[in-house]
Amino acid sequence: MSRGGRNRGYLSDEEKANRVKVSGHLLKRIGSYLKPYWKQMTLVFITIILTSVLRLLPSILTGRIIDDGLIGRDLDMLITLIVITLLVGLTANLIEIFESYLNTWIAQHITFDMRNQMFRHLQAMSHRFFTTNKQGDIITRMTSDISGVQQIMTNTLTSILSNTITLIVALIAMFSRNWILASIGLCIIPLFILPTKQVGKTRWTLTRDAQAYNDEINGILNETLSVSGQMLVKLYNKENFEFDRYQSLSKKMVKLNIKERMA
Repeated sequence: MSRGGRNRGYLSDEEKANRVKVSGHLLKRIGSYLKPYWKQMTLVFITIILTSVLRLLPSILTGRIIDDGLIGRDLDMLITLIVITLLVGLTANLIEIFESYLNTWIAQHITFDMRNQMFRHLQAMSHRFFTTNKQGDIITRMTSDISGVQQIMTNTLTSILSNTITLIVALIAMFSRNWILASIGLCIIPLFILPTKQVGKTRWTLTRDAQAYNDEINGILNETLSVSGQMLVKLYNKENFEFDRYQSLSKKMVKLNIKERMA
């Protein structure tokens, strides 16, 4: 697969030249989408902190169950700690449900704003824009790309926040109990970073390839399923040719999606 230098590295030459750089203007633009929902974002941040703390408490309580309840032979303490552990787990699950609702609500409203803004922008574009750009690319930007933003809001962003806060809370708890073992555990973390980074590069490449095929598939659908497109297909008796072209791209999409899931 050699289209556009796709396999020559993490990014193709064209993507390296045209990729968006993280700048103050970009961050301000991202913030403009988040600003109307800052109250909900604050609640999400609070729920992530609460969930991270509550998820670590059962491990600490388990130690006390063993030391004070079982080894200490204190039945009342054992029952109390078990009940507290169950209540902590239940509370954490309820907060996670609320957090998931907030994430979904924010993501849906942000993508709603983006779709409306983009559609209004496209309506104001000249006829030349639509004749010089592939319809499949335009449709993909309106559908798949914006859905990707939704996935980032509901999964990626919250996962980064949750993992960061969980790591901080865990380190505080570990160092407060035994700084030597905590230091050893901290030294192991870099061993997980390198494989994760490599997997991220692989998934980036696979996702980029799948996106390119998705653009082509959308282009075929727009070209062949429109009234004028169907007239041309039937006029030149290209039904089998178009089907084979669509099927070939769909097979490649299936393989790439499987690889991406397994990466």
